[in-house]
Amino acid sequence: MEDFAVVGEYLEKDFRRDEDWWKNAMIKIGDKFSKINVRKKEDGSCYFLDREKGCTLGQNKPVACKIYPYWIDRGCIIWEDGEMEFCLMGKEEFHILEGIRMIGETEYTIRAYFEEIKRDCLENNEKHRGLLLRLLKNI
Repeated sequence: MEDFAVVGEYLEKDFRRDEDWWKNAMIKIGDKFSKINVRKKEDGSCYFLDREKGCTLGQNKPVACKIYPYWIDRGCIIWEDGEMEFCLMGKEEFHILEGIRMIGETEYTIRAYFEEIKRDCLENNEKHRGLLLRLLKNI
């Protein structure tokens, strides 16, 4: 895990009003909220991305990766904050619906994956806390 995971830190101001579930799913340490993120390469791409073969995790990629670079905000599918600059679809300015089709998903599957992410974050908060603390000890 230490090879590909990093601790992401967030402040109270980083959360939207309607994302109480997201803030509650974070691990609070002092005045910061933390979660495990996938390490990025120097060029900003995912640790698991092979430029010629795509995702090296294949069918085993996490649900969060299945909706990347999208997120749900107030019921609408949007670009995840800050990801337009790293994602080829963002750089090429593809419309969101076109991008969703390009990754082999639909509006329905993106929404279903998002709900799965929410459920996992809230139901497995203590497990995530343990992994995060383990990662922090190894830094």
